[in-house]
Amino acid sequence: MYEKFLYNDAGSPKREHVSIASLPGMKERTVTINAFSKTYAMTGWRLGYAAAAEPVSAAMTKINAAENSCVSTIAQYAALEALTGPQDYVGKMISAFAKRREVLVKGLNELPGFACPMPHGAFYAFPNISGTNAENSYSLAMKIVEKGHVAVVPGSSFGAQGESHLRLAYANSLENIQAALERIRGIL
Repeated sequence: MYEKFLYNDAGSPKREHVSIASLPGMKERTVTINAFSKTYAMTGWRLGYAAAAEPVSAAMTKINAAENSCVSTIAQYAALEALTGPQDYVGKMISAFAKRREVLVKGLNELPGFACPMPHGAFYAFPNISGTNAENSYSLAMKIVEKGHVAVVPGSSFGAQGESHLRLAYANSLENIQAALERIRGIL
């Protein structure tokens, strides 16, 4: 889903998406799943695709036929245009996300008790909050959501290793990201 969301920062090694299916002996053992919601900003259209070896794809087709009736025609035409049309705007979008990423990570690192590494892909930051006086990631997340009206996800939602972290998306405007940081600062 995030294969195009790679940030090649100056001075860092070049990052490239490598599909596991492209590795020797893996194509027949891999199910590749993708969607249009991230790269082509088609959030909510619920349109995606999968590629797999024939026996697996045949079983997937049977399940899908029972689960879904049909993707709308307009969504299918939009997806076709997204795949076959000019791709230059994808780079522009990634560039805008890179700026938002920098603002969010810098702002998070200025918050008391937060430590956030720079993400190299996708559009989420995952700061460590163990330096705060929060009981756990869930309690701090709920406090931020309820008092600051900023949507964050407790790291514990991603398993035990996610505890003492929060997940924040930077798929929003710079102005909203800055406002969210100020609201969080006010709560802390």
